Amino acid sequence: MVNRLQDRGWVQRTADPNDGRAVLVSLTVAGADALGALRAEYRAMLQQEMALLDDGQVDTLAGAVQILDQLIERLGRRGA
Repeated sequence: MVNRLQDRGWVQRTADPNDGRAVLVSLTVAGADALGALRAEYRAMLQQEMALLDDGQVDTLAGAVQILDQLIERLGRRGA
């Protein structure tokens, strides 16, 4: 998988300065651009699908988002 990403110019490998057996993989500018484009495409598709929801479904989704926010906040406090 990393080889394919590297072949496309989206990631680069560098030697790990702390472990000669390992390499570090980092996103290139081209990779960041590709990721940004993909995220924009998914956001647009999500907006189109969400526009088809009825009011009750939107309310349910809003409630679920609040619960997820609370869970994330609790997990964040646990890691602090």
